Amino acid sequence: MGDLKDALKAVERPAPRRRRRTRARQVIVVLGMPGSGASRLTQLLHALGADMGESDDLGRSEMRQGSWQPDIVALLDEMLDLIGRPMENPAFSLPFPEDWWRGWEIDTIAKRLEELLADKLKRGGRVWGFNDRRTARLLPLWLKVFSSLGVQPRFLWAICSPGEIVRSGESNSARVVPPNLEQTEVGWLVHAHDILRHLAGKEPIIVDYRSWRSGPRRLAARLQKALDLPGLPTDFELNDFMRNLDHSWPTPASATTRLESTQEVTLGQKVFEEIANLSRTGFGDGVIASKPLLEDAVRMIEPFAEILANLPSGRPTARDNVQRLRRRLRQTTEDNKRLNERLGGPDSDERLPLAVERQRNLTAVWPKVLRNARPRVVYEAGTEYHERHERALTATNMASTDSAMRRLRHFGIEQAVRQAASIPGDALEVGCYRGLSAWQAADAFRRMGKTLTFHLCDSFEGLSEFAPVDLPTGWKINQAKLQKHFSCSEEEVHANLAEFYFIVTHKGWVPAQFPALNEVRFCYAHIDVDLYQPTRDSVEFVWPRLNAHGVLLLDDYGTCNFPGARKAIDEFFARRADFFLFEQPAGQAVLLKLEE
Repeated sequence: MGDLKDALKAVERPAPRRRRRTRARQVIVVLGMPGSGASRLTQLLHALGADMGESDDLGRSEMRQGSWQPDIVALLDEMLDLIGRPMENPAFSLPFPEDWWRGWEIDTIAKRLEELLADKLKRGGRVWGFNDRRTARLLPLWLKVFSSLGVQPRFLWAICSPGEIVRSGESNSARVVPPNLEQTEVGWLVHAHDILRHLAGKEPIIVDYRSWRSGPRRLAARLQKALDLPGLPTDFELNDFMRNLDHSWPTPASATTRLESTQEVTLGQKVFEEIANLSRTGFGDGVIASKPLLEDAVRMIEPFAEILANLPSGRPTARDNVQRLRRRLRQTTEDNKRLNERLGGPDSDERLPLAVERQRNLTAVWPKVLRNARPRVVYEAGTEYHERHERALTATNMASTDSAMRRLRHFGIEQAVRQAASIPGDALEVGCYRGLSAWQAADAFRRMGKTLTFHLCDSFEGLSEFAPVDLPTGWKINQAKLQKHFSCSEEEVHANLAEFYFIVTHKGWVPAQFPALNEVRFCYAHIDVDLYQPTRDSVEFVWPRLNAHGVLLLDDYGTCNFPGARKAIDEFFARRADFFLFEQPAGQAVLLKLEE
């Protein structure tokens, strides 16, 4: 009976899985972005005796494709499609989802890759290796496969600065669209980040792009010794091979990148030099001085990865997007110039360069790959809001002031009303000019079926006196002209807003109108009085009377032309905790009041 139990246990217990072991054959893995010299390095390794491709003749088309193992590449592309990072999509250069290699679907493909690699390692006796630009992005999976096969690969990392990569692409006639510096640097930083963190302790051989120019023969000897390769029989044949490598070298005259035209040192250039130094000091754990900066940069890029990976295939071409952006920038520049001429008098020409500089600084924050490939949004694709805004412009005689920035600001008004419509209380606007913002807020309340009284407070005579805190640094203004510019009679405002029976006006300078509203509670308030003191007086009156979860919209919080308004708001809320403040890119701020 005991023998039978032992036999049954033996049948039920699964046999331990045997780890696949391959013949002891050296494996070489070449890493590097296109244009970094990885293709040239692969050709040299093949000539030195490593089996780097399916053919003994690594030809022109294979080099330009950056791949010599089509069966392996097919499996890698399958993985990239699964995780939403196809190589031809801009998202390939951005961070991958966390633990992307742990899913069962990826694991299935990894087993097929393992079997394919095991079969290749059984063939012949030469050193086997491969180069594919996908490998650096897929290192966690490759390390898992190599470990399962019992293989200790030697990694070679071809490095080149982002600027040199751009120059190489510009001089390569095979490239239909030359790379730009911003897009290249984004991809380069993520590429370097992956290699530094995943190859810690594995001592990759770093091959600096500049070593090809300074001493290709010395480089060949170094690789031959480090990898124990057969090498070429004679120096004559080595020289002949180096002369006939299929690669065009850019000259400084062909370079058009910003790195040559400016003195700036980008993060990519700084990281490149530190990695190049590791080739002399030893790779170790892959720690460089700029590691914290590199990690911060990658984290900043990461939120855009999913957006770029899921762009619709039918989106407008980059050229269409560029043309549309140029038209908008041209229109905005003309609007700014016209407004400066009307408000600033003889000093207006001195202010325009400041506005242009701010615009350039803002657009420079976003890499071009993100700007040109962004998805369409409801604000742009829909027409209803823009039709309402145009009706408001016409009704208030402000069609000549239409601009992309103004439309964004007034879109925020409608969103604020959506929040406030469900809160009890009236609405208030302090500083209404011709009534454009009041028109859009009143229209939104009406469409939502909200019953209330909409109070408008204004002097109807323009701005009050400027204080020193209200004067923007570096901008000379004609105060008298600017004060009168924002004047509009109470009768004209009534005519502009005649269709809204629930609007009531209160004429007077802030805070003289407020005592008549002492007993009123509000769900929505909009303060647009530009200057420090009236802004401070307005918020001190409004905030205690704003119901919980009500909305306070501050029109001038982020406006560089009126610094006093921001100072007044920051001082008032410095010691309060009953609010959430959201600053908007169009210059407004939205405050949501918490429970009292």
